[in-house]
Amino acid sequence: MKAAESEGPDAHFAVDKQSISLRPREPPPDTGPCPVPRKPLVVQAAAVVLLLGLSASVLLQAALYDILQMVSQGWKYFRGNFYYFSQVSKTWYSAQQFCMSRDSQLTSVTSESEQEFLYRTAGGLSYWIGLTKAGSEGDWSWVDDTPFDKVQSAQFWIPGEPNNEHCADIKVSSLQSWNDVSCDSTLFFICKRPYSPSEP
Repeated sequence: MKAAESEGPDAHFAVDKQSISLRPREPPPDTGPCPVPRKPLVVQAAAVVLLLGLSASVLLQAALYDILQMVSQGWKYFRGNFYYFSQVSKTWYSAQQFCMSRDSQLTSVTSESEQEFLYRTAGGLSYWIGLTKAGSEGDWSWVDDTPFDKVQSAQFWIPGEPNNEHCADIKVSSLQSWNDVSCDSTLFFICKRPYSPSEP
């Protein structure tokens, strides 16, 4: 046999003795496992990942838009809340009304880090906070219904305070900066508004 003839594929032929013709015979059936089409699964997985990424991007853009919109209106963002530091003086009650008209309250203080943010941003100026008490023997409370922690808050009062007034302000640029003062005094004020993402 010549080399050129042996390079062709092997063909299976059956001989039909009636017509004496050669015709190709069917190859034996493949009994191996049926291959699973994997390409569509990969495409589906890629589509799901792409949609999740797109959804996350839309939500992130909406959140950034909300934050930038509030910041452009003079609010400052800190750990899940917006704070508005006024540039006009009002009595404590008028300040609270102003805050409420902006879907907020005079600020509560729930941690040392929040207290530090507030007094540093206040820069040594006096600002009303949302702390008040009823009557001379009443307990201090936050106007936004945050529970008042008397033990934790003790570290924030200026030494010798509170004495006998009914509203509180941040008076000095220090961790110990709270002072009680007459609610009829006019001071700058700080509104606090929790951040809640808008619907996409």
